[in-house]
Amino acid sequence: MQKILLLSFILAILAVIFAIQNSGPVNLVFYFWRIDLPLALVIVFSMTIGAVLGILFLYQEERRRKLPNCIKPKNKPVKEKEKELNQDFNKNAGKIYKKLPAFNILYAN
Repeated sequence: MQKILLLSFILAILAVIFAIQNSGPVNLVFYFWRIDLPLALVIVFSMTIGAVLGILFLYQEERRRKLPNCIKPKNKPVKEKEKELNQDFNKNAGKIYKKLPAFNILYAN
C-alpha cells in the first residue's frame, strides 16, 4: 500500500510539473458555455477529479472486501427454506382442499 501511495505521489508531482510548463490559455466549450482557462488549471482539475474517483473506487472495493462473509450465505438458506415450503405445500395441498366445505359439496362421494 505504501509503494502505491509513493508511486501516486511521484506521478502527481510529475503531472503538476507538466501542467505548470503547459500554462497557455485554452478555450473550453460545452454547448453554449465558453470559458478561457490556463491549460495548467484544466490539467490539475482533471487529475484531481481522476484521483477522487479512483479513491472512491478503491474505498468501495475495500469496503466490499471487508463485509462479513455471513451476509452472502444468508441468501442460500432462504432459498432452501422456500424450496422446502413449496415441497410441503405441494404435499399438503390435497389435504387442505379436502377440508374445505366447498370441496366436500362439489366432490362428495
